[in-house]
Amino acid sequence: MEIRESLMRTNAPKYVLVADLLAKEISSGYPEVGTLLPKESDLIARFKVSRTTIREALKRLSALKLIETIHGVGTRVIARQQSQSFMLTSRSISELVSYGAGATRFRVLRRESLTLRPEDTPVFKMPAGSAALRLMGQRTSKADPEQIIAICRIYVRKPYLTAVAHDREMDEAVYTQISRAFDMEIQKIEQEIQAVFVSPEEAQLLRATPYSPALQVVRRYFFEDEVPFEVTVNTYPGHNFTYKMTLNRVADTPAL
Repeated sequence: MEIRESLMRTNAPKYVLVADLLAKEISSGYPEVGTLLPKESDLIARFKVSRTTIREALKRLSALKLIETIHGVGTRVIARQQSQSFMLTSRSISELVSYGAGATRFRVLRRESLTLRPEDTPVFKMPAGSAALRLMGQRTSKADPEQIIAICRIYVRKPYLTAVAHDREMDEAVYTQISRAFDMEIQKIEQEIQAVFVSPEEAQLLRATPYSPALQVVRRYFFEDEVPFEVTVNTYPGHNFTYKMTLNRVADTPAL
């Protein structure tokens, strides 16, 4: 199977796949320890990916302590095998929450422009005064549109809000729309989960009991910079939420 085809057959970030392929080659003895990796331009041509993807892949290999970059010389292989440890990992949001993107739909109830306040900064990690688009609606089941899974609040900052569809119902995730429109790859997703109580307004939208237990999930989506381009705040009634983790043996590197 060609490299390009293999990269397209998975939902994992391309830089992760490139890093995995290079790590496997290094572990098999090519390139040998002490020798240099091919030049960045050669890796771009080989994998048919962007310069950013190659650099992120090399950062990952460096974190695994397989390579080191020497200024003026190149990138040298320093080990064949990664040190091993156990850690909780997940490569995509679909692995964290059991409601897959293909099984749900976002029903937009409200769409408005706003300016973020100083008190919003801890949650959104966007500068106060940032112009943003807010979508508020319900996450529903495609199989049963009357089943309300969650309340969703989606915040998108400039300049990315121009990519968001104006549909009243969306099958495609907003972050996917933005990534495609700007031809950029998501580099990081932060997630925070907090136990909350359902407010009377939320209870009406969720068809739940006011002040009943719920879980609030905040996700921040990043490209290259340290300011998220999108933040989502989802509120799930307790009986509608499943948190799923898989414990894998991986290298000593931060979970994705």
